[in-house]
Amino acid sequence: MGLVNRLVPPGQVLEYAMHQARRFRALPPVAVRQTKRLLKAGWRVAVQQAMDGELETFGRLLGSPEAREALSAFLERRKPDFSRVQPG
Repeated sequence: MGLVNRLVPPGQVLEYAMHQARRFRALPPVAVRQTKRLLKAGWRVAVQQAMDGELETFGRLLGSPEAREALSAFLERRKPDFSRVQPG
């Protein structure tokens, strides 16, 4: 969105912030609200898609020989040895 894209010297922060506020105030409010809503929705969708992908991937991997070795090692209080595991 480009809201934070500039560094200003400490003595000019308030002046620059007021300038930016005037710019935002001049924009059409409904369009700004809808743009923010769409940006947030897109982010939520992307996050949800990533989480769905993680669930699918790691759900499959839980039954893998590597996962069994990791769990066995944990229960036996030893370091896992993945060199002995045959790829699934």
